[in-house]
Amino acid sequence: MHLYDRIEEYSFSHNSHFDAATGQYSLLLPHELSRPLTHDEMDYNLLYHKQTHLGYKIFGSGVDQSLDFTEDVDKVMKFKLLMKIMLVILAQDILKGNLFGLW
Repeated sequence: MHLYDRIEEYSFSHNSHFDAATGQYSLLLPHELSRPLTHDEMDYNLLYHKQTHLGYKIFGSGVDQSLDFTEDVDKVMKFKLLMKIMLVILAQDILKGNLFGLW
């Protein structure tokens, strides 16, 4: 069981796990931190493997954008560049109940 269910919920004081400029997540490596990983950091790494591809978050069709293993099984993964304005529009669409307004 992970401390959190979504990779976005993790926050570390060293900020080595997320590049806000590119939106890319990174694995936490002991040799880069010059110390062993904490349990929370190891949990983060496990979720990183489950929820990202090449460091970028995978969004599914689940209510909380998680993968839905009945709806997402035969779908093709698409890479999209999300800008801040698109995220605002997407958030507004989600609040209205339209999960795929931009796609």
